[in-house]
Amino acid sequence: MSDIAVSITNLSKMYKLYSKPSHKVLDLLGLNFKKNAYSEFWALRELNLEIPTGQRIGIIGRNGAGKSTLLKIIAGSMEPTEGSVKVNGKVSALLELGTGFHPEFTGRQNIHTTLSYQGYNKKEIRSMEEDIIDFSELEEFIDQPLKTYSAGMYARLAFSAGTVVKPEILIIDEVLGAGDAYFAGKCLGRMKKLTEESGATVLFVSHDLGSVQQMCERAIWVERGVLLRDGDTMEVVKEYYASILEQEDMRLKVKNKGGGQADAVKDIEWKELVFRLVTDTGSAPKLIHPVRQIMLEGPANYAQTIEPGTAMDNDFTFRGYLLTDSKFMNWSEPFKVGNVWTRSFKDVGGEYMHAPFIFKVPSNLLDEQEYENFNLKIIHKVTPGEDVYVEIYDGELYHRLSKLTPTTNGWKSDTCEVSNYFETDSEVVAVQAEKRDETLSRLGDDEKKDIWSTPECELLQVTSIDEEGKEKAVFALHETFGFRVFTDVHKKLESAWLVLVVYDERGNKVNMLLEDLGALDEGIYNIEVLHPNPNIRQGDYYLTIVIQPSFDWFAAGQHAFYCMWDRRIQIRIEEGYTGKIPLGLAVLKANIKVRKRDNA
Repeated sequence: MSDIAVSITNLSKMYKLYSKPSHKVLDLLGLNFKKNAYSEFWALRELNLEIPTGQRIGIIGRNGAGKSTLLKIIAGSMEPTEGSVKVNGKVSALLELGTGFHPEFTGRQNIHTTLSYQGYNKKEIRSMEEDIIDFSELEEFIDQPLKTYSAGMYARLAFSAGTVVKPEILIIDEVLGAGDAYFAGKCLGRMKKLTEESGATVLFVSHDLGSVQQMCERAIWVERGVLLRDGDTMEVVKEYYASILEQEDMRLKVKNKGGGQADAVKDIEWKELVFRLVTDTGSAPKLIHPVRQIMLEGPANYAQTIEPGTAMDNDFTFRGYLLTDSKFMNWSEPFKVGNVWTRSFKDVGGEYMHAPFIFKVPSNLLDEQEYENFNLKIIHKVTPGEDVYVEIYDGELYHRLSKLTPTTNGWKSDTCEVSNYFETDSEVVAVQAEKRDETLSRLGDDEKKDIWSTPECELLQVTSIDEEGKEKAVFALHETFGFRVFTDVHKKLESAWLVLVVYDERGNKVNMLLEDLGALDEGIYNIEVLHPNPNIRQGDYYLTIVIQPSFDWFAAGQHAFYCMWDRRIQIRIEEGYTGKIPLGLAVLKANIKVRKRDNA
């Protein structure tokens, strides 16, 4: 047997996205038709990987990253567009739950047909049948139609039938996700046994990072069709988990800027900002203008990037993507400049003669005055001799933002201020005043009591922060967290207390922080309070901020207040999160005895 089970070299997979169904038929028949009848979607791009025989390798990544496409090519059910895949050994692939099973057949009948399809005779099938039934623990249901099975029972039968043969290479793609924790544990044990006893190679795709750590000695992280990380399972999982928490931190910070109680806002509404590259006259470009990167940056650490030419740069499920249909758009097909993949704004026959791209932005960020911080950065090689502009679409018309600087040597980075498109400062002030009046008018509304104010004082903004004063919403266990409060004191306050109340997901008060602010004169105050070593465990929490005249423990819950934001800020505590390295999900306690040793 070869020492290398799977060898992948410069693997790429491209799908054709057709303008019309008829174009797909003509292409399949090998008939000529217009080139711009389809656009290219690259699910994988120049992926290189070598898997030694007997290794258990975990494949992780977000949905749509290209993991399943990779496994289907290794399993032989899909051909690559470019590159090569060499597989040494018999492959058993569990790529989809119940693949090859017939819902009208019983579990036993499906076992027989599945093994028959793999070339086993009746005697061999009978010898394997009991092992499958015994491992799946489906004795009571094995003679019932498969359509009566639950998803978990499907998973049991599929895994048991797929591993009874002891394959040389076992591929599993999220099949265990439908099973219960008990059976998932049995599956992990069988996969380990396969590698230890028969030297089988296991490729295991799962979003359960704990199972990946328990099962695999090596992990790869696939992101937007490329191999982002490859190495020791623990180290790769740490980096991947940290990236997820960074995204969750941004999501919570964006959510906290929205209106209403934080625990009532379950989802963020996204608005699409449509941009385009266009010539000065709006006609198709006469020259070629390569573009390497487009980034939109905004408040709350919002940032999204498009890298034209890389895999999935035109995938609309991402929050930044190109519109590349060559029948209408003027983006070229991907090509390389040196070692960098890119696309160009060039004349490819697109009817609209421009090169558009879209960013999805949380709608509440556009409702804040902070939208003035939105900037669009473009790294390009605009060819001198033709003016190229960046424009933004308002739903009816395009508005010009700025001109890209021509360059004759190397890549050029230009920044476009998106705020040029939005309201002027005077209009912003008017909008903010209108919002304030609207908020104050809600007082007394039982359904919307999340902001309270009085003639003496009001809260303008509250933000959760870390120890360095940076805006943050996801914290490690015992990590210092705090909040920054902007408050407008309309009349002098002889005495003021700042109170933070922490609620858990059930609405229970789990923590409180008190600060005596003393007397406050009229004016706007920026108050920062840090909460070192908070005694709260893993979970989601909601913060209420109150400024009140006094505090008396014996009158708790009965205080008058100047102003209050009730559960509008959400934070998350992750026990294993320390910024980049998640260590675990529990803190272990131990009894320790220390004895001094007698030198004699």
